Amino acid sequence: MLLHLETATAVCSAALSHKGQIVAYLESGEPRAHAAVLTIFIEELLGIAGIEAADVDAVSISSGPGSYTGLRIASSVAKGFCYAAQKPLIAIDTLSIMAAGFVMDNKNIAPGALLCPMIDARRSEVFTALYWADLTTVLPPAPMVLDEQSLAQHLTLNPIYFIGDGATKFEAMIEENSHAVFYPTFYPKANHQLKLAEAKFANNAFEDIAYFEPNYLKEFYSGK
Repeated sequence: MLLHLETATAVCSAALSHKGQIVAYLESGEPRAHAAVLTIFIEELLGIAGIEAADVDAVSISSGPGSYTGLRIASSVAKGFCYAAQKPLIAIDTLSIMAAGFVMDNKNIAPGALLCPMIDARRSEVFTALYWADLTTVLPPAPMVLDEQSLAQHLTLNPIYFIGDGATKFEAMIEENSHAVFYPTFYPKANHQLKLAEAKFANNAFEDIAYFEPNYLKEFYSGK
């Protein structure tokens, strides 16, 4: 049984999975409520499944990039759970979760298409990466300041699905391009972590609970 937590964006979610299937899923889009609802979600999920914390085999979290505050909330909650229950911690890159989730939710992806998750990172900047539909990495996660020429060489060769709230910025910048398809309302969910978390669990790819920190990709900006 795996517990999955996702707090990298405006939507907070949690899920339980068992042997490749989602047992239960909860989410909330209430603004700034991640800290208030995440532990409640965990209690409710355990109740739905009829299990105790000790029955969970591992906890997977969306490790960033994304909201600085959101990432710290999931990290703190997961580390506390893992320490108390003596369970391993699995960290999964948020952008790869978005790509995996898009593949899960869309069965008609064009042959040869690329997946480009984008998370808003203020002004003209996004956190982004580029993947094939089998989740092989083409461009690793990084901050990117968008302009009309961003990803131009890839757009001339392949269809690209731009997914996430950062995609809205790019759609407004580039001229109509038959290779560019936008899904700005798509967001990462805890159930999207399922296959990635299972693969890491099978390979014992766990984090050091004492020293793990989210992958922010850039320094925190307070806006002051």
